[in-house]
Amino acid sequence: MLEGVTRKTVLEIAEAMQCTVRVEEVPVDLIYECDEIFFCSTAGGIMPVTSLDGAPVGNGKVGPLTRRIWEQYWQLHTDPRLSFAIDYRSAEVALI
Repeated sequence: MLEGVTRKTVLEIAEAMQCTVRVEEVPVDLIYECDEIFFCSTAGGIMPVTSLDGAPVGNGKVGPLTRRIWEQYWQLHTDPRLSFAIDYRSAEVALI
């Protein structure tokens, strides 16, 4: 697991939601008992996992906690305090 910006943001969102957050190794066997699973990455944001090895995770739909974290994550992208538009027209591009 990389300690990137998206991961940090997800942890901060979960803590703000008063979720217990622990960063630790999880035995593979335990993953099959989870009610909800998601991955996060810079390119993909929050990516819910609804099935694992062909079996549903929880009820086979995006779980409520995952959905709340997912929604909050994307809301932060529109917060002017945390994001800004880039004007690519004014950027100089060097072609090599």
